[in-house]
Amino acid sequence: MTLDRKIIQFLLRLGLWAAIFFMMAGVLINIRTDRMQFQGLSIDQIFSGELLLGDQLLGVGILLLASTPALRVVALMLLWIHEKDWPFVGISITVILTLLLSMLLG
Repeated sequence: MTLDRKIIQFLLRLGLWAAIFFMMAGVLINIRTDRMQFQGLSIDQIFSGELLLGDQLLGVGILLLASTPALRVVALMLLWIHEKDWPFVGISITVILTLLLSMLLG
């Protein structure tokens, strides 16, 4: 396995472990404060400061977990640009644009 691919693997693992850390911290804080009702959140709510700390941490963890695969696509695109593998660069750009469009319309 090349160094570039090891870096991408490291990024995926780092994203997973960071997400687990934030979600576990949020759950533990909510258990400690006897607050175990988690509701759906928007990205704006997570960073607005209007939520309790446990819910904010849970939201950040979920956001990290959801964004890790998208970051992998970006990292692979950069790898393929470096390797001049243009068909895969085109596919990754299409995937990134599709993700961005779905977020904007979502």
